[in-house]
Amino acid sequence: MLERWRAALAAGAAFEMEFPLRRADGSLRWFLSRATPLRGSDGSVVRWYGTQTDIQDQKDAEARARFLAEASHQLATSLDYEETLRQVARLAVPQFADWVAVDMLGADGEIKRVAVEHVDPAKVELARERAVRYPARRDEPGGVGKVLRTLQSDFIAEIPDALRVQLIPDQVLLKISASSR
Repeated sequence: MLERWRAALAAGAAFEMEFPLRRADGSLRWFLSRATPLRGSDGSVVRWYGTQTDIQDQKDAEARARFLAEASHQLATSLDYEETLRQVARLAVPQFADWVAVDMLGADGEIKRVAVEHVDPAKVELARERAVRYPARRDEPGGVGKVLRTLQSDFIAEIPDALRVQLIPDQVLLKISASSR
């Protein structure tokens, strides 16, 4: 960005660029930066006028539209619902989440994990191992059990250590999960 801005200054040319800026809280938001030179009677630049426009909502909407288009394509291309759900989970990571798990209730009433994706492949294996050792149960106070009882999706913005300890009772898996954070 600085290189392009310096080039615009040197040339006296209009500047326009999208880039993320860090907020005071550490998060990033996308901005559209524009600058236009005002020239004097001799043609030299006497002043610059510029704007910074927060376009994060627009970027988010574009990402959602791309995701929906790609997910719609996946949904339309296969009759194998498990493979389709795996593909949609892959699309969601890392665009919308660090990890996604998809569980389904089978005809036999058993809960079956059909997809799990994470930005860190080691954590995918950890999640699969946890699901094998500790299958989801309907009587769980949270997670899949809660979703089945309430019929409300579950979203966890951040997994604190206390929840990780609750979700992974096996000390070996817990150590692995801590080392792969």
